[in-house]
Formats: sequence, C-alpha cells, structure tokens
Amino acid sequence: MSIGSSNALILAKWASPTGRYRHNDPHSPPSPRNGKRTFAHHHPHDYGTHSFYGGGKLW
Repeated sequence: MSIGSSNALILAKWASPTGRYRHNDPHSPPSPRNGKRTFAHHHPHDYGTHSFYGGGKLW
C-alpha cells in the first residue's frame, strides 16, 4: 500500500522479472457494496499480486 501512484508503480515494476506492469482502477466490490472501499492499483505483469495506492473509492 502506497500513498501515491508513483511509489506503487515502482514496487510493481520491481516485483516483475521483466519490469512490466498493468494498471487497474478500483474494481467494483461484490454486493452488498455499502461501506466497501476499493483501491486503484498496479499489477506486476503476469502476476496476481497488487500494489495499491491512494485513498480508495467508497461504494
């Protein structure tokens, strides 16, 4: 978890053997959504891990 996108991006690139990454906006949570928070994040390329950042989106 990082405060800003740039730190999360650095971590995602570092965790990827190729230095590649993917960006995702906050995903919609499963129902019920009331009070759930999701976060924007980067994925190291071809890995299921996440590098979250920011304050999130409250549903």
